[in-house]
Amino acid sequence: MKSHSHLRTLSLFFLIICFAWSANTYAQNCSKINTWLDKAESYAVGIDINILDEYTIMKLTSPAFHNEHFKPVFVKNYADLSDSDKEKIKSELLSCSKDKPFVTKGLVTGFEKGNMTYSWDRQVKAINNSTVEENDRIFKYESKIRARNRAQQERVAQQQEAYNKQRAAARTRSRRGTTPVQRNPNAYNTSPKERINVEADYRREAVEMRTILAAIKGNSAPKQEFWDYNNRILMEKVYNGNFEGFPLGLKDMQEQNLMGGFSKVNAIKKYERYLLIYLEYFSKHCASKKPSDYKRVKIQYEVIKTQHNVSSSDGFTKPEIYYMEPYFEDDFRRMHKVLSNAAPIDAIWMLASGAETGLDFEPDLKTLFSKHKCESPIIRQFETNLYLASKGKSSLQKLLPFHK
Repeated sequence: MKSHSHLRTLSLFFLIICFAWSANTYAQNCSKINTWLDKAESYAVGIDINILDEYTIMKLTSPAFHNEHFKPVFVKNYADLSDSDKEKIKSELLSCSKDKPFVTKGLVTGFEKGNMTYSWDRQVKAINNSTVEENDRIFKYESKIRARNRAQQERVAQQQEAYNKQRAAARTRSRRGTTPVQRNPNAYNTSPKERINVEADYRREAVEMRTILAAIKGNSAPKQEFWDYNNRILMEKVYNGNFEGFPLGLKDMQEQNLMGGFSKVNAIKKYERYLLIYLEYFSKHCASKKPSDYKRVKIQYEVIKTQHNVSSSDGFTKPEIYYMEPYFEDDFRRMHKVLSNAAPIDAIWMLASGAETGLDFEPDLKTLFSKHKCESPIIRQFETNLYLASKGKSSLQKLLPFHK
């Protein structure tokens, strides 16, 4: 009896030891993970994480996925994780910090299968093309820009409130028999949503866009339906040319024409995202098969390493080759650079309309090119209008009558 009792006592002792060891290990793991999560969340400081979509959270917190931050906590670099590794990390994140909205709503998408996988892989690759120090420098700079943008938005709200009061006062005077002051719809400080383009605006835009208008002139594209597409409304709007340009330009909308300007900039940046995806798809599935007919565009970035406040070259990224019409090259390079985090100030505007990320656009392009040849009039009209919309210009249907 004493022997059995002694064995039970020993077994209970070992169970207690194992449980204590397991609990201590769990606490240590969670402590490391939560320290890393605090780092990730710090990159989104000053932002209401609860109102952001998954794509925006990914863009903001991705510097924490740099190998120097990520590997000490999760043993491997993010690029080397297997599906089972990702599933384990996701479980740990939820177990240690399930009460944090930016974890459950955003970060876990980096360890799941689905539409966000490609975006995470590409973003983390871009992050690791720079040093931790360079990423932190960009983060500090972007934080200042976000603070400035919030201040601008507050001024926008104040201007809108003052304008609403002015209109209310004008209506009151009108009811009393006083002649109201006529508001010029094309005044410099008119909201972009209220601005009305006139013939002179179309003429000027036609001159600016003469190269691409010359390329599309004589195109005889028929009426087209987009019922079986994910982005049906957007594609019909683009194809049919149901959008207007803003003649004052992007800089004015961002910096000077505050009242309503941000919404217009957001729309333009949305079209930029879709155009970039389109040009990459067209290059791979169409232009690369006839390279002599298109411009060869080589994309490569220099990697700058900074140590002790001294910057030096650390080589170049692996070159990427694309083929496209020559008039797309400059804008393609600019947009690609933004997406690669090489131009962080523009990335702010890239994120401004994060609800439409273009993640479901490539399946639409696959459908589009399965129905129409690469050089068909339908493709040409869609491509041209998508480019014009991304430039903040009016559609070819509105500009061609003024093209000489």
